[in-house]
Amino acid sequence: MNTDLAQPTALAGRAQRLAELVFRKAADRLCAGTAATSGAAQYPLLLTAFLRKAIQTHRAVSLLCRARFAEDAEIILRSTYEMWVAALFIALDPSVRAGHYFAHMPRGFATQVDRILGAMTAFPRVRQALAVDTHALNSDRDALAQAAQQSPHRFRWAKDAEGKPLDLTAMVAEVATHHPDTLPSELHQLAYGNLSMRAHTDPVCLADYFKIGPDGRLSFPPLPGENATHTLFTSGQLLLGLATLLADELHLPEKAALVRVQRAYLHSIPMAASPN
Repeated sequence: MNTDLAQPTALAGRAQRLAELVFRKAADRLCAGTAATSGAAQYPLLLTAFLRKAIQTHRAVSLLCRARFAEDAEIILRSTYEMWVAALFIALDPSVRAGHYFAHMPRGFATQVDRILGAMTAFPRVRQALAVDTHALNSDRDALAQAAQQSPHRFRWAKDAEGKPLDLTAMVAEVATHHPDTLPSELHQLAYGNLSMRAHTDPVCLADYFKIGPDGRLSFPPLPGENATHTLFTSGQLLLGLATLLADELHLPEKAALVRVQRAYLHSIPMAASPN
């Protein structure tokens, strides 16, 4: 491992282990039905699912950064950032907004996929063995088609007080209004703007991969320096942020440790938030 990544990698490992501990405790409480919550029962379940997904993504980001593929890590890190914004937005009114989120989750989606994949064989004997009836298959196809049409609108569950749909920027604005220190609009523009440029191969990012000199000559320089430290920092902070929300909701004692690790990030890698 490169020495410049030793410290951020160690902190990333601490964040992951602590987040995993919070997840296990939360999952145990939810499965035992002993989770005391301040809002709807759906809210801690949603946060627990968010945290489990963020832990998985954090592992992938860590592996990619250690291999110096930080730009590729930023592409998948965008999903964690969007979850974090969604969690902060839902936390403003958990009893209502968690319900809105769950209302848009497909019911029995895995079963639908299994049936359709089985029916795609189209052989009569296989169809008979799977006992797939035509009516159920058509219903499943309709459900999948509807889900596909809605997929670009991934924040369709987010609505304001009047029931009007909100995009991610509007969600950030509402969070910033109530908690300006948690997610300032300027931070959102910087962080999400950078992650989105990577994900969508923005011309600004693609320009790093070839150069046109003052004399008009084309050249392909070495690949741009990967700011793996910054990417690891961002992933760890987002992971800790989600874990802290869940620990706070379930009154877990790990919240104090989460805060300490967050402070360690800020003091140990003060320049990590400044990309190359």
